[in-house]
Amino acid sequence: INDGSSGPPGPGGALPPISDSFDAVSFQNNPGFHALQQTIVIPDSILSASLTWNDRILNHAGVFSDPNQEWRVVILDTSGAILHEAFSTSPGDTLLQAGPNSRSVNLTSVFQSFAGQTVVVSFEEQDNRRYFNATLDDVALLVTVPPVIENECNSGGWSTYVNVNTGLKIFKNKGECVNFVATNGKDLPP
Repeated sequence: INDGSSGPPGPGGALPPISDSFDAVSFQNNPGFHALQQTIVIPDSILSASLTWNDRILNHAGVFSDPNQEWRVVILDTSGAILHEAFSTSPGDTLLQAGPNSRSVNLTSVFQSFAGQTVVVSFEEQDNRRYFNATLDDVALLVTVPPVIENECNSGGWSTYVNVNTGLKIFKNKGECVNFVATNGKDLPP
């Protein structure tokens, strides 16, 4: 946990937290693997899903390589197998990205593919060349689930269903929402 008072090993030096009083940062003296993970159950039905975070990437090795000198965000199954790589540094990327960098990934189709399953969202820093500090803060996973009963469309309820990636309302009016429920989700507006 970084409060800005001490720097990690290597040439990086201390940096203030990205926001508020603390953030998480990887420290290493030798080659290693560092992960912050959260296990979640994906809802049975999803209209939209988005993962956002702020990071700093300080790779002092002179190169990114896959997977041994890399910052990545992956969706894993509960046994640790990678289901989807949501974000990754790549050879040729800027090595020192002090930012903070605001990132966002649309996970709608991924989560729709694994609806109802338990998965692990994993932020990972792996290094084997030189000092590499990845800082993470402000993680948010937003998911829009569909209405399942007509009452959820009443009293302006239809307007609360928003695509978390675009910010646009999913239904134009109560009628579209009610029709969606009546067809068991088969009649989704464009």
